[in-house]
Amino acid sequence: GGAGTGKTFIAMKRATRDIRIGKEVLFLCCNKELSGFVREKLGQSEHLYFRTYEELMRQTIGEAYESAPVNENGNKNCFDLVNDCNPKKFDSIITDEGQDFDADMGLTVRLFLRDEATSNLYVFYDVSQNVFEYKVDNAFAIDYPPFILRYNIRNTGCIYKCAVDTTGLGGDTIANQLQGVEPDVRRYNSVLQAIKGLSNIVTQLTQKEYI
Repeated sequence: GGAGTGKTFIAMKRATRDIRIGKEVLFLCCNKELSGFVREKLGQSEHLYFRTYEELMRQTIGEAYESAPVNENGNKNCFDLVNDCNPKKFDSIITDEGQDFDADMGLTVRLFLRDEATSNLYVFYDVSQNVFEYKVDNAFAIDYPPFILRYNIRNTGCIYKCAVDTTGLGGDTIANQLQGVEPDVRRYNSVLQAIKGLSNIVTQLTQKEYI
């Protein structure tokens, strides 16, 4: 699904539900900030593990990660190293921002499933955000058709239209029926100008409009 269609929200709900029925769950992504955000939202649990892919590899194969072979995408191929060390297994693996994983990474993730037949592997991804240009349509070798999330539930219709018109991306997502106000687009010549401009907006909203 595209940006704003609820992928991370659904991923967190899936993790919560699997924990409640006694499953050991790995919440996996490549971005440390995203991992920290989800950890803060879900809180600590003895059955829930938060890792970035790199953290998982370093924890599993240790120093061997540094000398792991590099594939054509510039990523370390850890499949054989993980396969040889009998890694910790999970009942559910929930992968967010799956477009950041190439095929070598996706197949390596499968090695952490407790049982190929009964364990769950969920992958949430957006092809429009495939900034590394990896092929992600079947990077995790999931033999099941994807569920497509089409409704943007994060942004108003006007914000969505502005984003699509500006970037040319995400046009296949259905806009929120709540239109909202037209976005106020501003241009800045430097990072400092942008920071000051954003600070003024926040001040206006919080101190004068009491939002």
